Amino acid sequence: MGGTASDAPDATIGALPPGALVVTANRRLAAHLTARHDAARLAAGERAWPAPDILSLNAWVARSAEAAWPERGGLSEAHALLLWERVVANSEAGGELLRPAAAARQAWAAWQLARAWRVPLNPDNASRETRVFQKWAGAYQAACRAGGWDDPADRLDTLAGWLRAGTIAAPPVAWFAGFDRIAPDLRGVMAALGETGCDVRDWPTPDAAGTARRMAADDPAHEAHLAARWARARVERGLMVGIVVPELAAYRPYLERALTEQLTPGRVPGAGAPGAVNFSLGLSLSAEPVVAGALALLAVDRRPLPAGTLGMVLRGPWLGAAEGSARALAAARLLSRRRADTPLAGLLPALADDPLPETARRLRRWLAALAEQGGKRSPSAWARTFWELLAAIGWPGDVAPDSRAFQAVARFGELLRELAALDPVAESMDRAEAVARLAALASAAIFQPQGGAATVQVLGVLEAAGIPFDALWLMGFRDDQWPLAAAPNPFLPVAAQRALEMPRSGPAAELAFAKAASLRLLGAAPEVVVSHPRQSEAGEGGPSPLFAHLEAVGADALHPAPDLRHGRRMAASVALAEVADPAGPPLAPGELGAGGTALFADQAACPFKAFATHRLGGRLEEEAEPGLDALERGNLVHAALERLWRRLGSHAALTAATETGELPALLDEATAQAVDAIHARTGLTDAFARLERRRVAALLGEWLDVERGRAPFTVIATELKAEATAGGVTVQARIDRIDRLADGGEVLIDYKTGTAKPGDWFGARPDAPQLPLYAITRDGPVAGVAFGTVKRGACRFIGLTEADGVLPKVKPLADKPPDGAPPEWAQLVPAWRGTLDRLGAAFAAGDAAVDPKDYPATCRHCALDPLCRVWETHDPGADGEGGDD
Repeated sequence: MGGTASDAPDATIGALPPGALVVTANRRLAAHLTARHDAARLAAGERAWPAPDILSLNAWVARSAEAAWPERGGLSEAHALLLWERVVANSEAGGELLRPAAAARQAWAAWQLARAWRVPLNPDNASRETRVFQKWAGAYQAACRAGGWDDPADRLDTLAGWLRAGTIAAPPVAWFAGFDRIAPDLRGVMAALGETGCDVRDWPTPDAAGTARRMAADDPAHEAHLAARWARARVERGLMVGIVVPELAAYRPYLERALTEQLTPGRVPGAGAPGAVNFSLGLSLSAEPVVAGALALLAVDRRPLPAGTLGMVLRGPWLGAAEGSARALAAARLLSRRRADTPLAGLLPALADDPLPETARRLRRWLAALAEQGGKRSPSAWARTFWELLAAIGWPGDVAPDSRAFQAVARFGELLRELAALDPVAESMDRAEAVARLAALASAAIFQPQGGAATVQVLGVLEAAGIPFDALWLMGFRDDQWPLAAAPNPFLPVAAQRALEMPRSGPAAELAFAKAASLRLLGAAPEVVVSHPRQSEAGEGGPSPLFAHLEAVGADALHPAPDLRHGRRMAASVALAEVADPAGPPLAPGELGAGGTALFADQAACPFKAFATHRLGGRLEEEAEPGLDALERGNLVHAALERLWRRLGSHAALTAATETGELPALLDEATAQAVDAIHARTGLTDAFARLERRRVAALLGEWLDVERGRAPFTVIATELKAEATAGGVTVQARIDRIDRLADGGEVLIDYKTGTAKPGDWFGARPDAPQLPLYAITRDGPVAGVAFGTVKRGACRFIGLTEADGVLPKVKPLADKPPDGAPPEWAQLVPAWRGTLDRLGAAFAAGDAAVDPKDYPATCRHCALDPLCRVWETHDPGADGEGGDD
């Protein structure tokens, strides 16, 4: 099989003549060849040597431009894109576009292709898109001429001119490495070099002539898992490993997780690729947390802060690490009660109850800087302003960043300089436009942090050109992915693209490229594995026909390393013993149960939920959303009804107020008081509060129509606080309303603005034990228990009574007892007492069994599943580990 890729002799790289130039298709190949050159010199016993002239094409062009015109700066690609955006926005067709900026980016890409491949733009029968593009291109060229700017799309033609004119010196010999497709403009540069007497050569392609096999995986996650185990086995032998993926962006999440699990199993998944791995495809700079935070801070203007933005400002590291924990708690409290956007002026007062002096100092400084950011300015002025604004709040924070964050901050600083450099082609812009421009630059900037030497390289097909490996895995080469599907540029004539055999122009061009690239990849390492997923989001598939001739093998034939996934290693390393521990410590004598009547509902739903919530204090701190949620709307109705019945007090008073016409005023008064109370607490806007008053007043009016149809009653309590004890557990209860009938019987009412049914009160584990709990606390005779359903178009009582006529349309218990209910009224409260005593006694004893009443419905809206891991007992085979082998 020959020597490894790291020590195989290479006469070309080891014997570059003086003055020789090597031009590569990308920076990765340039770095690889430089390292190989240095290794060859070391192997030859040399201790010092001139640095080889090995550059990517872009780097060579930039160096040549600096040498040819040291004082003249051409347009950068960012400048050119801005010109294209202006051209598109000002055109007639631009007014018809939903996303003109996106169209400008695609047009700029089309223009670069057109110039590189010499595409004629005036064919017969041109499409509408091509005709529009012709007009845009003419306007763009006119703008370049008017500004005296050189078009960066013509950079290679300009370079060829410099070579022919002798403006820059040509090397004696020039190699071109890693170019699978050579466009006419690059061929022009090669021709110009040749005309000067330079010896122009193609860099030799690696040809390991080893063993190639193929295999099928279940899906992309399984495929990545197998590749990672295979790669680790080779890394442990000191080999240099490559993984090549045509659709690398889609596979990256799978590969990051799998390679982390196998190469650095102690690392947290999702923390980025481990240091032993290098991905050729970087991520957008805007996706880096420290940069995303900066962009979000800059996007804050003088308008009120939405809840999400408020949370981001308060929880970010820029406000100081010393107060981080206290500030996070303060933010959680603030966000849980705010139901409207927070005015900037109200930000500091909202935190007045929390002792956060450093946070307050930085916020004051930041708010003062924000107040000075009006009007239009040049991009360079905005760049300075943005940096000062971020410094005012303390971005990126006072904790030393790790290497990745440090590099991201440095790259963001470069972006601000790129924004400032737009002055020659940009008009003055307002703050929102400047922030959007900076965000677009960050989104387009590919961030690839530098690190130590990686033993596993993950690349796309183009990036792998010219690089030899000791072992190579070709992943995702499915019949519907390789060759790639044709995708001609819509702005350029399709016939011309196909005639020129441009990239992605048509099936013939893609097939020819795929054949050549496949042969190159198969010869890039002594051991090659080609894989494909049987199943993916696109459906079922088989191997690419270009690799179908290879021997098909199973995973075991590839000699993978043992599985290092954390859960599998733990299970394999110990003999597990099952210990049943379904109970915690019992309640101390006299200890109140926290959480009110919900304790009994939670105990009935799942003992673990009751224990974790009411003994351990576990809860999910929910952030408020604009407006009122269903619970708060219900509370608002409760509050309005409480105020109304305190004024009325009886059925007779309701009847009298109706007859005298006083009822509408009473309704308005009770509703206004309830809405004003929640308005002050949550910060609702005045307009929203007015809408809520009208809504609640109309709803209560409909509810009172039901109340008027009742037999006479007197309201003896509203929102009554009382202690309720069952099974040795005492909780604080709040009874919505108690009415006394003419015969002295009591009716217990629980208002509901959602759905409810009496069947929820019965069974060994009742879903809604609140009313039964209220019933067992009463000393007087209970004549009825009911939900008061206060719902537009469906207001009514739903419940059970002792006799007929107690509540409108509510039948006595004896007529038709619900499932689980006793047949007679006299047995009802004792039956409830027995059920609640059992639930209370279990809670008091520390019952904490993971035993949901109705899985998965009971667990659907519970946030405790990371603690109880209910799926382990109710979903056989679930281990949370991902793909299996």
